[in-house]
Amino acid sequence: MLIWLNNYRFYCEPVDYSGTPEARWIVRVVWGYFMLKVLDLLDTVFFVLRKKNNQITFLHVYHHAAMVFGTWIAVKFLAGGHATYLGLINSIVHAVMYTYYLLTNINPDYKKSIWWKKYITQLQMAQFLILVIQSIPVLFKEDCNYPRSIGGLLVTQNSFMLILFYDFYRKAYHSKKIAQS
Repeated sequence: MLIWLNNYRFYCEPVDYSGTPEARWIVRVVWGYFMLKVLDLLDTVFFVLRKKNNQITFLHVYHHAAMVFGTWIAVKFLAGGHATYLGLINSIVHAVMYTYYLLTNINPDYKKSIWWKKYITQLQMAQFLILVIQSIPVLFKEDCNYPRSIGGLLVTQNSFMLILFYDFYRKAYHSKKIAQS
């Protein structure tokens, strides 16, 4: 709330390197988010340990590895600023996704009755589209005091993730609908 409800500018938010209590708090939040991404990467380790090799896909490994690498860059060089919006929206998406996983692990029969699994993938795709749109102005706004190279990386990375998730969605949900017809 400190970051996004008070003074955050959606189209260009510079990193606050001032060392104020607010800036230090943001650094701690970004570090906490980095640690969450490290934990997310452990999904892959658990898949290997449980011999669930069918769930270890390029999308899964690339997404989790890229998030760890990207959040490490954020903690090391850009703890705050424009890219913190990515952490906010990604955390919301993961809260929805992990709620689904919790419910289906409590009772595996829920996998048949909970209808919103495909909508989680749609939510993930919407997340990437929003992040692309949010990052484009960094590339063109002359008075934006945020690294253009990082803005370009955010546009490229989130566009690639949108393509990968769309491909997954098409194969997982559209192909099933065609096969059922």
